[in-house]
Amino acid sequence: MKPRPLLLLPLLGTAAAQTAVTIAVPAAPPAHAQLVPSFPVGLSIEQDRFPDWAGHLGVPNNFTRTLLGNVKDRGGTPPPIRVGGTTEDRTWLSPNSSLRYYDDVFPPSSNSSTQKLYPEATIVYAGSDFWRTTANFPQGTEFTFGINLRAQDPAMAAAVATRVWESVRRENVSMRAFEIGNEPDMYGNWSIGLYTSNWNAAAAAIVNATTTSFGAPTFQLFALANPNPRANFTVSGALAAGVAQGAGVKGLAKIASLHHYNGNPSRVSDLMRKSAVSSQVGQFAPEISAAQKAGLQFEFGETGSVGGHGAPGVSNVAGSVIWAVDYVFQALSIGIKRVYFHNGVCYRYNMFQPIAGCNDGSSTSAPHIMPMYHVLLLLAEAVAYPGAVQVAELETGNGDVSAYGVWAANNGTLLRTVIVNSAAYYSNSSAPRSTYAYTLPNLPMPQGGGRPWLRRLAIPGVERNSGVTWAGQSFETESGVPSGTRVDETLVQDTFEGRESEVVVLYMREG
Repeated sequence: MKPRPLLLLPLLGTAAAQTAVTIAVPAAPPAHAQLVPSFPVGLSIEQDRFPDWAGHLGVPNNFTRTLLGNVKDRGGTPPPIRVGGTTEDRTWLSPNSSLRYYDDVFPPSSNSSTQKLYPEATIVYAGSDFWRTTANFPQGTEFTFGINLRAQDPAMAAAVATRVWESVRRENVSMRAFEIGNEPDMYGNWSIGLYTSNWNAAAAAIVNATTTSFGAPTFQLFALANPNPRANFTVSGALAAGVAQGAGVKGLAKIASLHHYNGNPSRVSDLMRKSAVSSQVGQFAPEISAAQKAGLQFEFGETGSVGGHGAPGVSNVAGSVIWAVDYVFQALSIGIKRVYFHNGVCYRYNMFQPIAGCNDGSSTSAPHIMPMYHVLLLLAEAVAYPGAVQVAELETGNGDVSAYGVWAANNGTLLRTVIVNSAAYYSNSSAPRSTYAYTLPNLPMPQGGGRPWLRRLAIPGVERNSGVTWAGQSFETESGVPSGTRVDETLVQDTFEGRESEVVVLYMREG
C-alpha cells in the first residue's frame, strides 16, 4: 500500500485535552546505548509437549510454521526457540524403542487455577523422533535444548545431547546451546556445591560424547528462578563455586540465563505500568554486571507476565502486549541481550495456541494467536538490520510514555524510534480515550531520501482478548496469514498524534 500522509489535526474546541510529550532522538547512539547482537525475542516452550508445537515428521504443525514464518518475513530471522521448563528435569529417554514422539504422565486436571487446569507432566518419556521434529520449524531457527540435571545421570545427559545433535544437524535449523537443569535453586535440598558437581559431571559427559562427531558444544548456564545471594545461587556465586570451570568444559559456556515472572498483578494496568516495568527489570543489574565481567551474555531464558501459566484478565488480554514491548526494550536498554517468553500448550500467557481445544478465555477452540504474539512481529521489524543494532532508552518526561532508539551498530545510523504508551484504556469505560501529541524535534531524515513513516500496534482496550492489529493488519485468522492491507503513515511534521495503550514505531528505513 502506498504510505498515506499523517497530519496532526488541531483539536476542535475544548472537548479533549491532549497530552504533549517531547522526545529528543539523537542522530547517533548515546554513550549508554546497549549492543543487541541478534534477534532479541524468543519462545521458551515447555518440554513435555514440544511435538505438539512442531507437529510430527512429514506432518508439520502448519499453524506454528505460518506464525513463525510471519516473523521471519518481517525481520529476516525466525525467532529462537528454547525447549525446557519444569519438565526439562522430568524428561527421560524412553525405554520403549518403538515410541516415536512422547509418552507423558500428567496429574489430574483441576479448575482451581490456570496451572492446575493444564498441569505440566510429572514424567516425560522422549521417543526416537522427539527432537527430530525440529525439522518442522522455519529454516534458520536456532534451538536451545534443556537436559535433565535432577536425575543426576551424566550418561543419560550425554545420550540426550547426542540424540539432539543427530536430529538438528540433518535439518535446516541450528543448535545454539544446551541448558543443563531448570531452576536448580528450586530443587529443595540442593546446595550450590551439589549443583556444581552435578552440572560439571553432566557437561563433561556431553563434551566427551559429542565433540568428536559434532564439534564442541555451547552451554547456557544457571536457569535460576530467583537469585539468592545467601545460598550463592547467583551468577557470581555459581561461578565462584566452580560451575563450568572444569577441564574440558571451561570456555564452552557463553550465556548466563535467569528466569523472571512479574509477581501477581491483579489488573493488567498494574502489569503495564511504566514504573513497574522499570523496577522489575532493573533489579537484575547486579546479575547482568556479574555476567558481563565473566564474559557471558546475560538473558532472560524464561519469563512471562504472571507465573503459574498466566492469569486470566492479565496474561491473555491486549494490555499484555503493550507491557511486553516495553519490557523487552527496557531489558535491552540495560544490557539483557535476549528475552524468551514461556509458552505451554493451553497456557494463558502464550503467544499462540498450537492445537485446538484450549480453554484460555478466547472465543474460539481452534488454534489461534494470543495478544502476546504481536511482540514478535513488532520486534522483528523494530530491530531488523543486516547486522547488530544498539538500543537506548530516551527521555520522555512522562510517567506513562516510554521511548527507545534503535541504531545500526556498524555506522551509528538511526533506524527506528519506538514509543510505548502504557496508560491503560479500558474499552468498557465511559471516559474518552486520551490522545497524546508526540513531538520529535530535529529528527534526522532517512539517508535514502523521503520522509520517516509510522506503524502502530493498536488495541481496542487493555481488557480485550482480540482485536489487536499491527500496521493495520490482523493476524487473528484461522490460518495465521494476515488479513487487510498494511498501513504506513508518512510523517509530514515533527509532531504527530498517539493514543493511550498503543505502540508507535517510527521508521527511517526498512530492515
